[in-house]
Order: sequence, then C-alpha cells, then structure tokens
Amino acid sequence: MLNESLLSPAVHLNLNIRGMRQSAAIDINDQSNAEVTQPKGGFYVFSSFEPLRDRLAARGIVDGTTFCEHLLEDTGVACLPGHCFGRPDTEFSARVACVDFDGATALAAAARTTTIDEAFLRSHCAPVMAAIDRMCDWVAL
Repeated sequence: MLNESLLSPAVHLNLNIRGMRQSAAIDINDQSNAEVTQPKGGFYVFSSFEPLRDRLAARGIVDGTTFCEHLLEDTGVACLPGHCFGRPDTEFSARVACVDFDGATALAAAARTTTIDEAFLRSHCAPVMAAIDRMCDWVAL
C-alpha cells in the first residue's frame, strides 16, 4: 500500500491529476454514454461519441470536427477531433486536454493538505472540472 504522506506535493498532485483524468473519463462515459479509453498517462482523455451518432446527427453534428466546433461554440470547451490523431474523418471522437488550471497554486495547496479528492480538484482545478461537467451536460441534450 502506498503511503501518500511520504510523497512530495508535486508527486501527490500528479497522482491525483491522474485520478482527475480517470474521473473525467468515467463522468463522460457514465453521463453521456460515450466510450472512453481510461487514460494511462499525460493530461488527455480520448472519447468516442459513436454511441450517440444518431442523437448528434439530429443536431447537425456529422463527424468529430463538427462535434468539436459545436462543443466549442455552445459550451466554450475546446477539444481536438479524433482524425488529428489518426482516427477516421467520419468518426465521432475527440481528445480533451485536462490542463486548464493554475499548477503552481494547485501544488501550493497540495503541500498544505494530505487529502486531494474531488472537492480539492473542484476547488483548485475548477476550470477542468467545470468543462467536463459542461461537456457531459451538452452531450446529454
């Protein structure tokens, strides 16, 4: 068992950012019925919205590019279509980067606590968590 109290704040925060990515993947999957590959590293979540093709097509969204364009226009959440990463042009897939937060502030806060949970992430990584919520709400329309 990992004794988190022995970790530096940076390592501790990094482990919990991994948790945030995994939480984001679970939220997107559970709230929108999208297919999400569990992230193993980095700051990215890659999602396939193929299960929602008919619902999205009814809104004029015909591929990953129009998905990303509409998402940005309607919610302010930016992502890149899957074709930028070798996926087919017609696929409803996108990659989201979970990086819109002040890392220095989050690290300083992590140094003052032993608990980095969803409440911590919502407080110190609020833009990312809010973007995930907006994306899930938008896809569910």
